[in-house]
Amino acid sequence: ELIPNVGTWDGFCRALRTSCQKVDEDLANLELFGEASLENLQALGIGYREMRKLRKMPEEDRVAIIEGEAIQIGDKEEIVSLIEDMVAKHSREKQELADQLQRTKSEQEANQRLLADKDQKINTLDRELRRDFTLDEEKQRRLDLDSSQQSKLKDKEFTCISALNELSQVVDEVLERDDRSEYLEEALFGSLRGVLRHALLIGREHQIDPVHVLGVQLDVEKLDTMLDQDY
Repeated sequence: ELIPNVGTWDGFCRALRTSCQKVDEDLANLELFGEASLENLQALGIGYREMRKLRKMPEEDRVAIIEGEAIQIGDKEEIVSLIEDMVAKHSREKQELADQLQRTKSEQEANQRLLADKDQKINTLDRELRRDFTLDEEKQRRLDLDSSQQSKLKDKEFTCISALNELSQVVDEVLERDDRSEYLEEALFGSLRGVLRHALLIGREHQIDPVHVLGVQLDVEKLDTMLDQDY
């Protein structure tokens, strides 16, 4: 057979009655696996398809297979199964990384939108603050702010009351026990003191007179001593 391009790599391989693709793959396998390991794989009937999968694996997994027990005992089915398992594992890991990258990208886009919305709101508020308001507009602004903050206070009040109701249920459970220990009772009292202390601390931090909250006169020195204690 006349091979006109025998001086090229493709023509040279054809002269050897093979293809340059096959020779290239054989050379890639030889370079990566080494002569001894490649001969073992070929002797066991491991084909090009499985070898291509082996070449794409991380070195640690590839070495574990070609130097593993399955190779030593010549178990072709076990080797093929190990290769398929590794390929599936790497495919899952690749998909997980892709999903994580997509989540990160989505979060970044969401954060950018939030920042853009925030900037827009800041600019709107800045324009509002810079312009002059009529007396009626100023009055309405104060009323709107009062309403908004009152709603926030009520919302947090209900949240705290709900939590205190849950605490009350636990207190009932403890007090219903006839065999409760002094240690448990002290823990109960400590929890109630902690709740009261934090409520009063809010008032002290904002310089609110407890009389305005409780409606009764308190010994301020004793109150400060109680608030300064750690529980």
